[in-house]
Amino acid sequence: LAYRVSNRTVVRGGYGISVDPQGPAAQMLFSYPLIVLQTFAGNTAYIPFGPIANGIPLIPYPNISSGVVPLPTSVSTTSLPGGPYKRGYIQSYNLSVQQELPHSFVGSVAYVGTHTVRENLLFNINAASPGAGNSGRPLAVTSGRTVDETFIEPLGMSIYNGLQAQLDRSFSNGLQVKASYTFSKTIDN
Repeated sequence: LAYRVSNRTVVRGGYGISVDPQGPAAQMLFSYPLIVLQTFAGNTAYIPFGPIANGIPLIPYPNISSGVVPLPTSVSTTSLPGGPYKRGYIQSYNLSVQQELPHSFVGSVAYVGTHTVRENLLFNINAASPGAGNSGRPLAVTSGRTVDETFIEPLGMSIYNGLQAQLDRSFSNGLQVKASYTFSKTIDN
């Protein structure tokens, strides 16, 4: 929206809402079997995985012949938890006042903001307590998995608010001078 208050003053405002462009597919592009992320660690934070003389363990290449690809216990992956996925959205809004000033200067003051709802967060659901090592991982007990397991959860939020001020002056031959300042605050996970 734009409204001309007088010959020298214009008020503008806007609002928009859009889906979060960072859907879960972006984070899952590098998941098994496309990428094999292996982690090797000892049973505790104080014990190494094994002697260097044993070499690096073999990479578990996926067998895709059956159409079902089981996840090896030494491979990390990123996935969605069970249940429906609720995609996030972003609200953007602004309000500005522009004023023509003496000596061909133009000044403006604007408030701008965004609010993100259900931003994707990555959670390691198999993290151990500090110092516990692989023995302290929750899935190590139930399924023998001693690597990171990441879930993508649309639970985050962020808020941005900003006050923008600028002063413009146009000269001949296309020369322009601009001074601007932004005072802003962001709150995020």
